[in-house]
Amino acid sequence: MSSESRAECVVEGLVPVRRPIGGRVPRLPVAALSSTGTASMTYGIAAVDASGRVSERGVLRALGWRTGDRVRVWCSRNAVIVRSCVDGELAVAERGRVPIPSLLRERCAIRPGDRVLLAGSAEYGVLLVHTMSTVEVMLAQHHAACNGQESGEAL
Repeated sequence: MSSESRAECVVEGLVPVRRPIGGRVPRLPVAALSSTGTASMTYGIAAVDASGRVSERGVLRALGWRTGDRVRVWCSRNAVIVRSCVDGELAVAERGRVPIPSLLRERCAIRPGDRVLLAGSAEYGVLLVHTMSTVEVMLAQHHAACNGQESGEAL
């Protein structure tokens, strides 16, 4: 599809179509959504502070973590992993700020001011920290895998 016809599709989608009173409204194509049941994770987005700490109240509340709780922090291929651990070498700081050591921030390309996705699982006592660039890659891969399954054409 040429860029001009894509632009026309966008404009057509934004401009209301006049139809006779009582006329049937056409259905728009919608991507199929799959339901996996109840969410097992709690999500939030937070900015990394100047000291390399992150905090998002909803996620920390769901995890049940409080100031002084011990945690162990390491990184996988594409995420920082924080696990509640009695003998953890780090602790949750005041106001629920979770520290990410500088070496791990360097490995995962996390800088002060960056916004990150926090995904917490109370069941496993774990917090995953993903950069927005990692989230973009995961979403692109997911949508590429779903290509052709939607009922509408992407712009």
